[in-house]
Amino acid sequence: MKKMLTLLFLSYALFSCTGPKSIPIKGSYLEKPFTVYSEKSVEDVWSKVIDIFATSGITIKIIDKSSGLIVTDDYSFLKSYTFETTGGKLQKPNAWVVCSTLMNGLGETMIPEKITGSWNVRVKPENNKTVININITNLTASRYFPPSQYTSSRTLYLDAKSTGKFEGMIAEMIK
Repeated sequence: MKKMLTLLFLSYALFSCTGPKSIPIKGSYLEKPFTVYSEKSVEDVWSKVIDIFATSGITIKIIDKSSGLIVTDDYSFLKSYTFETTGGKLQKPNAWVVCSTLMNGLGETMIPEKITGSWNVRVKPENNKTVININITNLTASRYFPPSQYTSSRTLYLDAKSTGKFEGMIAEMIK
């Protein structure tokens, strides 16, 4: 029994000392701005986009109606992110952001401590329609590791991408 406990302890010590492993995102997600065309007027679309941000709790930092530009403050995606399954599908299909998975030495998923980004939206007239470009910028996901007896502190950054769900929600609401 003592040998078994010793072996178990040594195994745990060995695996817990190995550094975190990042598993890359497999699926394909938005790489460029999401573009939507609407038959509605620029004024109607502009008003609807502002309403969507307001009801979603997203603070607007820059709003310039003359250029059709809306830029949000940094937004925390900690309540609206997901990882992928081993098959490359979203674990939470309605999440706005997908992150690469960070595993510890025991094979357990490590949760990001910070996921932030901001939305840039441009609303403009084009050929008797209204075009809306929606883009998430400065998207960052990270986890901080405090110093230990053997390592210095460090922050690991995970790959993060928009799933297109928020953009799709805007598209549906302005059609």
